Amino acid sequence: MKSIKLISFIISFIFINTAFSAEGIINKTDCNPQVVSDTCDVIYFKNGTTQNAKIIEITETEIKYKYCNNPNGPLITIFKHKVYKISYKNGESEFIETTKNKFEALSIISFIAGLGGLFYFGIILGVASIILGKIAIDKTKKNYKRGRKLAIASIIIGAIDIIGVIVFFL
Repeated sequence: MKSIKLISFIISFIFINTAFSAEGIINKTDCNPQVVSDTCDVIYFKNGTTQNAKIIEITETEIKYKYCNNPNGPLITIFKHKVYKISYKNGESEFIETTKNKFEALSIISFIAGLGGLFYFGIILGVASIILGKIAIDKTKKNYKRGRKLAIASIIIGAIDIIGVIVFFL
């Protein structure tokens, strides 16, 4: 009985994942690249879906486009790391490379400041570690870089630095 429930759960999970795209329910006429590929660009998502669209702008972290069947409609913005390829209407293709694998240097600096605060200048380096850690968290969210967990750890260590100095020396 448990195995039947498990199998039905797996089948329904697969069905739900294939029935929805990154932006919502897949419209088969919008996502079939052969339907209007002569007049539209085709966006290939990493999850296997496609979208016919008119590419408006590609920034460092985002792709902005409009639906091909509604050129006067809203401007859609998606994160670049969700896309692996764009085929343009002129036949050219562009493989998307993202900066997701880069590490935020500020999170390393804040972690080192926090560790240094455990041994020397606890309050000064603790406060610096907390401030730099918060800035590093904001940068990792904005630029999709790695290092968020290290920045969180540096904030915690910075707080331990300050608390340690207060408890032991005051």
